Amino acid sequence: MSTPEKTILIAFSPGLHEPWGSDAAVIRNAWPDESAEPRIERVALSDLTAMAMERDEPHTLSGVTLLVGLGPDVAASDANRLIDNLRNLLVPGVVLYASRHASLSAMQGDGLILRPADTDLRRVAVELFALCERQGAVDTLQRELKIAHAVQGGVSGEMSRIHDELSMAATIQRETLPKRLPSRPGIECGVIFRPAAYVSGDIYDIAEIDERRIGFFIADAVGHGVPAALLTMVISRTLGIRAGSGDTFTSPRETIARLNDEMVRMQQGKARFATAVFGTLDTTSLTLTLTSAGHPPPLLIRRGLIQELPVEGPLLGVFENEPFEQRTFALEPGDTLLLYSDGFETAFPDEDADVWKPNQGSRRYLDYLRRLSWPSLDSDLKLEQTFDELATYLDNNAGSLHQVDDVTAVAISLQSTAGASRADAA
Repeated sequence: MSTPEKTILIAFSPGLHEPWGSDAAVIRNAWPDESAEPRIERVALSDLTAMAMERDEPHTLSGVTLLVGLGPDVAASDANRLIDNLRNLLVPGVVLYASRHASLSAMQGDGLILRPADTDLRRVAVELFALCERQGAVDTLQRELKIAHAVQGGVSGEMSRIHDELSMAATIQRETLPKRLPSRPGIECGVIFRPAAYVSGDIYDIAEIDERRIGFFIADAVGHGVPAALLTMVISRTLGIRAGSGDTFTSPRETIARLNDEMVRMQQGKARFATAVFGTLDTTSLTLTLTSAGHPPPLLIRRGLIQELPVEGPLLGVFENEPFEQRTFALEPGDTLLLYSDGFETAFPDEDADVWKPNQGSRRYLDYLRRLSWPSLDSDLKLEQTFDELATYLDNNAGSLHQVDDVTAVAISLQSTAGASRADAA
């Protein structure tokens, strides 16, 4: 395999003295590799200056090594500009300068070697040889760098496209959430929704079914990101609180069973699971009806005490025709019902641990919820105030910038006027 020919481009200013006569001959005679003498070409210094100022691609100076002579007739500004351009272009070479340009020595670097004009050309020949030998590697690196820049540009463009698509997905998902919460005398509703990323694997809804009943659900698709978010669209469509009204509205148990069968039927090789709690509240009789599917138990907050409502059920999307439990509870004015996703288990780090391991869930959120002030018959506190405090804690909590899981909470609080007409309705 033949070695590529080395090219030396010589450009001397007319005023530079050449004590050895033919500089090309001296370089060839002193060239360390006699079997591969370089090809030497001459060019006027003015032409070299013009080539160094060009910015075409590929550059006209690529693949050559320079021997430049700057005599006393060259203006200092022109000499500085030439050296600067050659360095920017990463063109290797040796620059010989007259004594009046001694300050140029400080500009050595990026493949340029600067020597006084009286430097022995035989030494210069060795330096040119070394520069030529390394230039192959430099050219390869430059080509790879250009490829890397092109790839980086492609990756950057692809990342921008993905960012735009995920932002749009997040917007679409939020559009499926309720625009407003039910507003009835004696009833206050609150929501906290904190996706861990662009889109959330949590979904919720709370809406009026009819003039007496409010329907609500919270669901958590197992997993994260877009697949989980797409599954929440199926969940929201199937549960569909707003789709039913009056006598056509199915019970929570029937609704959850329908969702489970739909999820099982849509599985194609890879199972997708979810948890959920679906319920209705009769605002006249204060009767709460719940069905759960593998979800964390709802909490009933009554007179400052928190208790878990015992309603259980299998995970959604595992087996078709699963039996789901439906339970009914009697509420009282002043009660607050709280539903939440399992993101709460990782949103409250262990204060006593030396190192918080974010993937390890805990039930410390219950301790915090017990310390919160909740609406009651003995105070004018609103659910909005309690949820504002809870949301602030979550936002300021360790790890809130890099949440491990989506965090969602839905609450319904019964004020003193709620259920006032229970006896009349009976």
